[in-house]
Amino acid sequence: MNTIVNAGTYDFFLNLIRKTFDTVKYRIIVVLPDGTVVLDTRFLPGNPRNSYQSFINKTVNENHNSRISIFTAQFTKCGVGYETKISTSVGDREIYVAARLGQWLNSAGTIRISEVTQ
Repeated sequence: MNTIVNAGTYDFFLNLIRKTFDTVKYRIIVVLPDGTVVLDTRFLPGNPRNSYQSFINKTVNENHNSRISIFTAQFTKCGVGYETKISTSVGDREIYVAARLGQWLNSAGTIRISEVTQ
């Protein structure tokens, strides 16, 4: 995440995530090692919550350092975590799978993918 240094690099990263994943079917959250949410594709394009300023202000979403899937991905050697729960921000039952970005105990963060299961 060191490459997100201004609004242009933030928008590039957000658009890359949206082009890489089916963000209609899946929700993608990217989190720094301290739990700061970098982006959350639940917010539609143009929503100010997904902006460089919100990233700097740590207001994209609440801190996710206590989420089981993210915690497990960060602190286990395999670098993967999962959980099923009711989303506190969306209210739907979701299945979460998280993968560490980088090395064990020295990562750049975590990416978490979820699918609404109805």
